[in-house]
Amino acid sequence: MAHRSIQPCLLLLSCVSFIIGVNGLNYCFHSLNAFGAMWKRTISGTLGIICLLLSLVTVRISTLRIADGHTVITAILHYVLINCTLLRNELRMRDYHSAWRNPREAQEKLLQDIIQKNGDTVYGRQHKLKDVHFLNDLRKTHPLTTYDHYRSYIDRMAIGEKGVLTSEAPMRFALTSGTTGKAKMWPYLKSYISDSYKIMYGLVSAITFKTFNERSLLQQDIWLYTAPKTRFTEGGILMGPGSLIAPWMKKFLLIFSTPGEGFFISRPFEATYIHLLFGLRDRNLGGIMANFTSNLMSAMRQLEHCWQDIVRDIEHGTISYLNLESDVQKKFSKSLGSGDPERAAELKTEFEKGFDGIIRRVWPHIHYINAVDSAGLKGVLLDTYAKGVPMYAPGLGATEGMMGINLWITSGKDEFVLLPGYTVFEFIPEENMEDETPETLFLDELTIDGVYEIVITQLFGCYRFRYGDVIKITRFHMNTPVAEFMYRSGQMLNVVSEKVDQRTVQEAMCAAVDQWPDVQIRDYAVAESTLLAELDNRDKTVCPYYIVFIELDQDPDSGDIDQDQYCLIDSELQRLSFTYKSYREKGCIATPSVHIVKPGTFSLLHDFILTNTTTTANQYKVPRKLRTPQMLRLMLDNSAVRSNTFGRMAEL
Repeated sequence: MAHRSIQPCLLLLSCVSFIIGVNGLNYCFHSLNAFGAMWKRTISGTLGIICLLLSLVTVRISTLRIADGHTVITAILHYVLINCTLLRNELRMRDYHSAWRNPREAQEKLLQDIIQKNGDTVYGRQHKLKDVHFLNDLRKTHPLTTYDHYRSYIDRMAIGEKGVLTSEAPMRFALTSGTTGKAKMWPYLKSYISDSYKIMYGLVSAITFKTFNERSLLQQDIWLYTAPKTRFTEGGILMGPGSLIAPWMKKFLLIFSTPGEGFFISRPFEATYIHLLFGLRDRNLGGIMANFTSNLMSAMRQLEHCWQDIVRDIEHGTISYLNLESDVQKKFSKSLGSGDPERAAELKTEFEKGFDGIIRRVWPHIHYINAVDSAGLKGVLLDTYAKGVPMYAPGLGATEGMMGINLWITSGKDEFVLLPGYTVFEFIPEENMEDETPETLFLDELTIDGVYEIVITQLFGCYRFRYGDVIKITRFHMNTPVAEFMYRSGQMLNVVSEKVDQRTVQEAMCAAVDQWPDVQIRDYAVAESTLLAELDNRDKTVCPYYIVFIELDQDPDSGDIDQDQYCLIDSELQRLSFTYKSYREKGCIATPSVHIVKPGTFSLLHDFILTNTTTTANQYKVPRKLRTPQMLRLMLDNSAVRSNTFGRMAEL
């Protein structure tokens, strides 16, 4: 049902529009034989049709569950925007289905489009791209590449040189998060951005509404977004993450509970507070969006500490001690109005009960949480804050592009049908990933249960690029593979060629800590001991080992966990990884050194990375593998309890 404050207004508007519409059409039709200007009849007829349509729309809107923050105007605009998006996507579904039925044909066509657009560039001429007509031609003539292959070309584009990698000038440069090393920068084109929005907002929205068909079109969502700091290249071209919200998008943000100004706050604490404030004001909230589950976890932990302030602000229509510009704060205060004591009292009652299942309790009409689980926090969230709320990842992708889309968002398992019409794919079988020049397979050559590293060719100028994600094919949708994400190749632990992926590490950590007394794991990260040599120039010939950092849900005394329990991490790694076990038995890898860190250490790591790298708050993922001496030093400085193992002794 509609929000109580605007339902009468909607019904009144419907009646007035109906009366005006009927009178307008009546004048138009009854004046056909009368002397009078044609333009008068045309205007009255057009106005009549518009008013009758408005009457129908407002009647329809009045029957829906509407976000508490909507006005009559924003509710109508929201309704029109969503329906236009769904209609446009319905028209495009024929293309998606065609590509899924004939993936090889779609791939060949996409490659031809890319070559046609970029064949006559500096890069295209140097690599004779115009001689490439089919996928096999590209595989035979162009080498597999990494980012260093493109660095000099992108540097030239960044200072403003045209026609280097792409014929189309970039609108902006998209920065990666640097999860597997130094951040990369890719030129985003207007045509590429347009295609991305069609998938990210068009197709994803359509899947969401189709799946949760009871969800009102006019419920708003929270999007836990923090604006990146504005940066420009030497040539004056904007740089930012792939998910950057540009100022021109502000008019489309009315589908979210936060006023538009809230999406341009660059301080994570303030941005999250504002999103939570306006989201919690709305009892009819429909969903939560976060780039990653780690963003949602951070928001929930922040809520635990500041819920009293948020409740007070909702009650009185105020903004607490946030560091905001005065004009922005005034706009937020205006949006809050005089406050909502009834909603504040309702929230206070729920928060005082604790935070177990809090999301469903404060938002009884919520339908889903939309977040990618790259940090392995989905299970923890579903067991705590998000009990009873469906959680899913909408797609498989990153700054380098959207690779797949999740059509089965209520299945409980994140699987993605690949997108043959959007990215040109090749795949390296997992067993060949370490080969110097591995053979690749095309989309129609994959097999169920096969594990592959993704190689991509994209419109913005990368060809046969080793993207780094490793996937497993679980089945086929029509004739196109459906994949689940396995791990990132750059996040593997590898001190003596054992190559332990992060999925195995996570499973081992959780299995080991589950056997510890009365504690649960909150976060973890692992470093290779070889990184210590960079930290203090120590002897690199010491038997290498893993340095494990774990933050628990409570601060344990040093006697709570004995040495045998620390050794469970080593035991679980050996149980789950044959190669790790083999090297341990040969004495090539020493026992892990385990550190229990002080509470809040991973928050310090979060702040350190946002301050010292190009990673933005929206891109942040807990680095399960620590890659720099500075990160390792921060974690060692915050160690509270250490295991007494060989690794520990070598570390000392």
